[in-house]
Amino acid sequence: KGVGNKTGTETLNIIPSNSGMSSIINKHSESVDVEIDIIMLDEFIPATIKIELVKIDIEGFELEALLGAKEMLKMNSAVVQLELDTTSDMEKSKEIITLLRDLGYKNFYQRKRGIFYRVLRRLYIQDLQIENFELQSGKFYQAVWATK
Repeated sequence: KGVGNKTGTETLNIIPSNSGMSSIINKHSESVDVEIDIIMLDEFIPATIKIELVKIDIEGFELEALLGAKEMLKMNSAVVQLELDTTSDMEKSKEIITLLRDLGYKNFYQRKRGIFYRVLRRLYIQDLQIENFELQSGKFYQAVWATK
């Protein structure tokens, strides 16, 4: 199963030589397509369960997973760790940060040179620009941690 913003099915493009790069979003020439069930975390995880950490590394489908977990994230103060693709989809990365901010996340961290840096005390967005946040276009996947 996979997680997303709606219940249904999606085609997972599995790369036999590197299964970690398999993706719903990105199609590769050597991929094998498999239909998988998609669930929403909001429907799957009971509201009575306390969630402390959410780790998402699903090759471009992070926004969809977060959209399907909005209620869970609102009700918990879970740390969220995910990877953002700022190479090919900076706008989607910005949407993810905006969504997390809307859900109450205020502190964002990145790992640089083996050390975790707090890169943002407050996220300030004006005219769709993320100020003081170190996501830079052209960087490969960037790991980001978010806390409330």
